[in-house]
Amino acid sequence: MDLSSFLRPSAPARFPRLPRSSVTAALAVCLAACDDPQPPVACETIPSQTLHVGESRTVGICFEDPNMDKITLAAVSSDSNVAEAALRGEVIGLRGVSTGTARVTVTATDPGGLTGTAGFEVLVPNRPPEIVQMFSPMRLLTGGLARWDLSEYFREPDGQTMTYSAVSSDDAVASPSVSGNALSVVAGRAGVATITVTATDAGGLTASQELEVTVVEPVRLLRDDFDSNESLDDWLFTGTRRRVVDGKLVMTTNTRNTPAWARTPLSATDWEVTAVMGNDTEDSWAQILMFTTHVRYTGYIFQVGLDTTGTWDDITGESGTNYRLLVWDGQEQVWTAPPNTYGTSNAVKGVGDLMEVAFSARNGEFTATVEGEELFRIPRGPYPDEVAILTLGVWPVDTTVGKVGVFDWVEVYGLEPG
Repeated sequence: MDLSSFLRPSAPARFPRLPRSSVTAALAVCLAACDDPQPPVACETIPSQTLHVGESRTVGICFEDPNMDKITLAAVSSDSNVAEAALRGEVIGLRGVSTGTARVTVTATDPGGLTGTAGFEVLVPNRPPEIVQMFSPMRLLTGGLARWDLSEYFREPDGQTMTYSAVSSDDAVASPSVSGNALSVVAGRAGVATITVTATDAGGLTASQELEVTVVEPVRLLRDDFDSNESLDDWLFTGTRRRVVDGKLVMTTNTRNTPAWARTPLSATDWEVTAVMGNDTEDSWAQILMFTTHVRYTGYIFQVGLDTTGTWDDITGESGTNYRLLVWDGQEQVWTAPPNTYGTSNAVKGVGDLMEVAFSARNGEFTATVEGEELFRIPRGPYPDEVAILTLGVWPVDTTVGKVGVFDWVEVYGLEPG
């Protein structure tokens, strides 16, 4: 084998040469980029964004730097009260604050301080008020008044303040008025009227719903003047000696720790019972008791008379009261006193004096008056208004007998159930 070809030095390698003009051009580009830095440029247009008050979202952003430098980003909203903007890495976090339009500007800055910007609109549209609860049909007695808190029936999804208005299909039957969030309806003559209630937001958008009001005329369901002993035949008596004296029913407790009762059937709703009554002895309380048809709240007592013994202090939480409303809770087996239904009034007379007392469950409220002075008016709340028995009574202090209550007359107006 001839090894001479392996022993001879090889020829030098040859590389292609660039034309002189190409080398010059490449150097020119490099020198131009170095001598003339370019600002960052947005890769794409960011479309406008729509979101509601309280809603959040993120938007991606893209910038390029011609010099391949590292860039920093910043984002700002033209009105942060409308829309907030915050940079989170390479995305922008947006949150709607209130209705309106804002412009978000994104700025990219290179190490040399050159900047590029991109912007987009953020629209936070106004939404109309929403109905969150429908009105239930309402029955009122002539001359009655009912109230509603409209903030429980409408909601403004964008957090704006709403204004309210109400119109009636027949003001002679039911006349509405609005003060702030409160709707009041005064009942006129008997009939049916439709109240249209409208909520309006700051942008003028509205929501409306209807309230049907039926106005009825109450009737007299009972009247007893106790003119004679024969009038007592309509009453069932327990725990008492009773007699008619000068056209007045006089009841005297005859059993220790037991009230004196006189009761008669009375089926009614939306009722008001009025009696001229009083106490003829100390440490006892003349009272009106209405037995209900409810499974839990089975009785309401309205008492008059000064409590000097502290008998009712634990229930009312107040000492020395001379009037009080008591509710029997059959589930808990206790007497309770609804808030603001007890206290002291100069209208409540002392021992030996009669006074006109009115107690009612009408138009969704409990009310009580003595000698024409209103002692309380509260929402009836969970307590029903349908009753089945009217009772007049005298409640004595524990361990006592011979406590006397006097009733000149009693009258009930209302509606028969159904």
